[in-house]
Amino acid sequence: MLDGILQEIFNIIFGMANHLPEAKISIGIAIVLVIITIFMVRLGIFLIFAFITMLAATSFFSEGDIYQLSAERALAGVILGFFALIINFYLLGRTIADWKD
Repeated sequence: MLDGILQEIFNIIFGMANHLPEAKISIGIAIVLVIITIFMVRLGIFLIFAFITMLAATSFFSEGDIYQLSAERALAGVILGFFALIINFYLLGRTIADWKD
């Protein structure tokens, strides 16, 4: 069971590359995120992790209908989603707490 869950976690993570937009758009997104990160570090890091979370969710739901997911893939999605939620809330809190005009 644990091997199946770990394999599904790796499938979700490595499947994120298949759901990137085309090359020009991906390069544009990367440049914008780097510029934001240079000028506003915490906001840039939060946006990078939010983008990674969006790619992971797209990769998770790419297998098909949510009612036809295997138990291993569902548990892998719950584990990845939990860690993504904690990280994104932490980064959002740090971004708001350190916000300066």
